[in-house]
Amino acid sequence: MARAPGAAADRVAVEVEQRIERLATLAADAILHSLYAPQVVVPPRSEQLAYWRPFFFLPDGSVNQPGRDQVFRQVGGPEYERIARDLARQIRRGREEVGAAVPETAGPSAPAEEGY
Repeated sequence: MARAPGAAADRVAVEVEQRIERLATLAADAILHSLYAPQVVVPPRSEQLAYWRPFFFLPDGSVNQPGRDQVFRQVGGPEYERIARDLARQIRRGREEVGAAVPETAGPSAPAEEGY
C-alpha cells in the first residue's frame, strides 16, 4: 500500500504546527500569569488587629457578638483565638499606657492663700 509522497510531509507539517501552537500558548500563559499574578502583602499585626477590632467590640467598648460569630465562621477556631488573644493584649497595653500617662498626685492640694 503506497502513500502519496506529500502525505507524510503534510502530517509532519500539521504536527509541527500544533506543537508550535501549544508551546506558544504555554509561553504566553506563563508570561501573562507572572505579570498579572496578585502581589500579596501581609500587613503588620497592628493593622490586622485594627481591621478585626470592630468585629469584636462596638464603638462603646461592649462586645459585638454577631461580629465575633462572623469572624469565627470566617477564619476558624485557632485563628479566632489568636486574634482575640492579640486584641486583648493590645487593649491591656493601651490601658497600662494610659495609666502610666496620668500623673500621680501627692495628696490633696494646699488651700489657696487669700488675697491673691
